[in-house]
Amino acid sequence: MPDEAIYGVVLLAALAHALWNAMVKTSSDRLLTLLPMGPVTAVRETSVVFGAIIGIVVLRESFGPRRIAAACLVTAGIAALTLF
Repeated sequence: MPDEAIYGVVLLAALAHALWNAMVKTSSDRLLTLLPMGPVTAVRETSVVFGAIIGIVVLRESFGPRRIAAACLVTAGIAALTLF
């Protein structure tokens, strides 16, 4: 794959992540007045997980023990916010 194509893919992934992040953060502020805080906050925090996935798949970053522990912690936090 030529360098220009790689840069295009990375740019599109970054823009998609930024758009997702902006939509979720903006709508979550409004939703907090209408819905319970736990589920709304859990959806908002999924941007961290999507950022990690983009880093691994698109940018080919390593997924070592530290990142696995962090991903498990974020997932546990999302589950706790949703359930309680």
